[in-house]
Amino acid sequence: MHSIAYRMASVIRLSLFVALLIGGVAFVSAAPAAPDGWYKLSSDGPLPIGGDVHDFEISPDGVYTVYQAGQDVADMPQLYAARNDGSVPPVRLSALPQRGQYIREFAVSADNAYVVYTADQDTRNVIELYSAPLDGSTAPVKLNGPLVEDGSLPDFSGAFRISPDGGRVVYRADQETDGVNELYVVPTNGGAPAQKLNAPLPPGASTYSYAITPDSQYLLYTADHDTANVSELYRVPLDGSAAPVKLNGALTAGGAVSSFKISPDSQWVAYLADADTDNVTELYSAPLDGSTAPVKLNGTLAPGGNVAFASRFTISPDSQRVVYLADQDTNDVDELYSVPIGGGAAVKLNPPLTPGGDVSWVWEAQISADSQWVVYLADQETNDWEEIFSVPIAGGTSTKLNGPLAGNFMYDFVISPDSSRVVYRARQDSATRYELYSVPLAGGATTKLNGTLFSGGQVNSFLISPNGARVVFMADQGTTSGNELYRVPTAGGSATKVNGALPGGARVSRYAIAPDSSRVVYIADQAVKGVDELYRAPLASPGPVARLNDTLASGADIWSYEITSDSQYALYVADHTRADRNDVYRALLDGSDTPTRLSQGLPGDYTIYDLEVTADAAWAIFEVQVSGEPDAIYSVPVTGGTPMLLNAPTVPNARLHYFRLSPDGQTVVYRGVEDASGAWQVYSVPVDGSAAQVRLNGPLVPGGQVDDIVITPDGARVVYTADQEADEVVELYSVPTGGGAATRLNATLSANSDVETFEISADGAWVAFTVDANTDEKFELYLVPSDGSAAPVKISGPLTAEGDVLWFQFNPAGGGLAYYADQAVDERYELYGVTLPGSGAPVKLNGPLVTGGDVVDFSFSPDGAYVVYVADQETDERYSVYAVLLPGGAPVRLNQPTGPDEQIYGFDFGPDSSFLLYGVYGAMGDEVTLYRARPDGSGEPAAVITPPAAGSITNWLISPAGDRIIYTFGQNESGVYELYSVSSDNSGAVVKLNGPLVAGGSIQRFDISPDGRRVVYQADQDADEVEELYGATLPDAPATEMKLFLPVSLR
Repeated sequence: MHSIAYRMASVIRLSLFVALLIGGVAFVSAAPAAPDGWYKLSSDGPLPIGGDVHDFEISPDGVYTVYQAGQDVADMPQLYAARNDGSVPPVRLSALPQRGQYIREFAVSADNAYVVYTADQDTRNVIELYSAPLDGSTAPVKLNGPLVEDGSLPDFSGAFRISPDGGRVVYRADQETDGVNELYVVPTNGGAPAQKLNAPLPPGASTYSYAITPDSQYLLYTADHDTANVSELYRVPLDGSAAPVKLNGALTAGGAVSSFKISPDSQWVAYLADADTDNVTELYSAPLDGSTAPVKLNGTLAPGGNVAFASRFTISPDSQRVVYLADQDTNDVDELYSVPIGGGAAVKLNPPLTPGGDVSWVWEAQISADSQWVVYLADQETNDWEEIFSVPIAGGTSTKLNGPLAGNFMYDFVISPDSSRVVYRARQDSATRYELYSVPLAGGATTKLNGTLFSGGQVNSFLISPNGARVVFMADQGTTSGNELYRVPTAGGSATKVNGALPGGARVSRYAIAPDSSRVVYIADQAVKGVDELYRAPLASPGPVARLNDTLASGADIWSYEITSDSQYALYVADHTRADRNDVYRALLDGSDTPTRLSQGLPGDYTIYDLEVTADAAWAIFEVQVSGEPDAIYSVPVTGGTPMLLNAPTVPNARLHYFRLSPDGQTVVYRGVEDASGAWQVYSVPVDGSAAQVRLNGPLVPGGQVDDIVITPDGARVVYTADQEADEVVELYSVPTGGGAATRLNATLSANSDVETFEISADGAWVAFTVDANTDEKFELYLVPSDGSAAPVKISGPLTAEGDVLWFQFNPAGGGLAYYADQAVDERYELYGVTLPGSGAPVKLNGPLVTGGDVVDFSFSPDGAYVVYVADQETDERYSVYAVLLPGGAPVRLNQPTGPDEQIYGFDFGPDSSFLLYGVYGAMGDEVTLYRARPDGSGEPAAVITPPAAGSITNWLISPAGDRIIYTFGQNESGVYELYSVSSDNSGAVVKLNGPLVAGGSIQRFDISPDGRRVVYQADQDADEVEELYGATLPDAPATEMKLFLPVSLR
């Protein structure tokens, strides 16, 4: 969301523009007529908005598709099974009793007999395990044993595993002791009670990862049941007929087993452990029968070297060899090795790498199904230019598979199941778009598989059929719709469309190929835009497409609100019940219920601030203040329950500043004063209150405090700044989210130095920060691994005497960052690019600036292909928008020439990076007009919104499909702003979304629900100066507003 404001006269370290908040918008349109040859599997009837197919899985024999959908009740998704031949109607498999209870995870057994799922089906918020026959012939049965009070299966994926023969299910739960997760096995049909498999655990111990052998005979798992906090590897019969046996060898002090993989023939396990030297990870193998001791597989490591960063090792399908990644010969240079699984000489598979080159760990090396070849990505020939190579698994000549690349972005690849070809995505013919290619596995000519892509289009994903004959790929290849599906022979040929005709702006969201390679099953809003349903289509050639699913079925001021990620609820803070005392309320987003007070039962005359909802929409977290009492953090299930106090300060005057939620929604990290030191420190605590808070920072010197805290995108670590070691010297630290030793990320600083700002890369691997390490108040840019595993490296160029790096941003696609600084001329701010890991010199990205010119703002496109910046590059104080194609492109001005009284302010990319919007306004910000331009500069900018005279657009949001803009507009003299929607290409009518406003009323804030069906807005619509919360649906016609809370009297 952008706010229009007057331009500031000088460049400051903070960006001049407010960042865009992107929500999702989907619009309902009439269902298109079915083409000839279609046949419907379910009864006719309208699909009410809210009923969606959310997920699906095809049974291994290809007979059934199991899907999760709001078919009977729109906002209560259940599990259903549909026969893929359409011979019988879908049957419901699950038995959720009411709204607010959910299926967390499901899977189909390998024998095609059962679906197994986790849900709070019997007791709200208590996750348990169930199975049901795929034909729906009997009701679901509960598989887990009785749970201790507060016991549950995990509320996330991976809570259970079905044995490969389909006969048993292994699950992990705190079934007998609250907070102690143990492993249990139970027949898939529920015919016998669950049996515990792990050995007794000492206090504080737990089981961790686990896997069933391919022959369904054993369970392998890691646990610390022999030595506290030392994870080791165990084998136990899957039927529980014998006690667990330890498989790993002796571990050095501090050592542990970190991960493992089982060979396809069920004879071996390969595992990673720091068995010989603490914090030096190496690769070992052991026979599952324990007949011989484990052997080390990797060769001698260079000082600082480790094996299999990010668990990058693979066992060949014939179970003969292990391929692994390691900086074995040179520290920090990842290379690829192959070794016999029973031990022997390791062979390096890649040839010598160019200086700075590595074998990629982002895309794991793959082994062909015949176990003869390994395919990997590496910047083997040119640094930072990753390409794809194949090599015999036992060593030999490495062959480059891709053709010459137009852009240095090789993406994912897959070896065909018949071991004949490799299919990959790359910017091979175009530097700006990913396309799809096929090449013989041993090398040869590449063949492009996709057809012509329209401007801005690209191939987004692909699958190879199990028989290896065809590739199905998703691309925005057409000109009017979003992503669609296409089929093409694996060796090349004509690509034909798989899905049926889509309404304008609709898209395919997910797809899979049946195991017998006969069909494609996909989710799309094909009949009604914004309503996702399940369809099947033939794989071999164009043919009838059929639907698989059945018909789907206040008052006081609002202080703040959040829309849950599942778009079911709006949670808001308001003083409904107690004047000037806030509570947390929950309302169904469709307006169909009476709001529920979630903060019911809190002690004292409290008020509430800082509401946030976890990403999984399960928990609401909020800060509570009571006069004379310590500040507190509470959590409560979004579905309702008793609020739980998360923090337990030891002093009566404890204070909270702010809190952050981990991306997985499991942990709260907060800045607070909670002990007698009176210092601001950083703490973490489980969101469900299952354990006490843990202080994350190290001991602080007198006067020291924690300043800023950020959780890495993977949720594994917290990065924070603090004057922890020396008062008034702010440094940068990283610590595991659950607690542990904090690692300083910056080098030693002098007494006058400080880390000023920092940012974490999208993959969580890197932290960039500015610090005046060398000269007081001269801030330069450094890069360091987020775990502190290597020393920081300065990546900004030499600065002028008074120069500074002001701001920087990582490329969301990875591989680089950009920053602006007065690097060449004091007080002239320009834009520079750096390639990670910062081994090369910075490259200036902007064009030459006129005297007095500056770059004032910049951002990457969502796909990372472009960097766009605003600068008075050609005429001082007259700003334009420029785009640079990465890497190495020349700046292109995107806007039309502006007049003397006009000014550029703000720009936003469409979510697919194919266009951007920017605003143009005249003197004093009147008559703001929005324009749309392509980032490559092709075509003329087109006006999207041209308001009437004396009007002003204040805020806007772009839909995730990029087809709609939601904005507020008002007449300048009245100060009254209302809410509108228009297509982003201005092809349709403008629609007002809010209801009639009372005299003096105005829209204050708005957001789009994540599912794009509704807008929630805050306004004094019914009573002047009484702000309330409303929802509006987003059809093609003007929406009807819905008040989402209880009415109250005016105050």
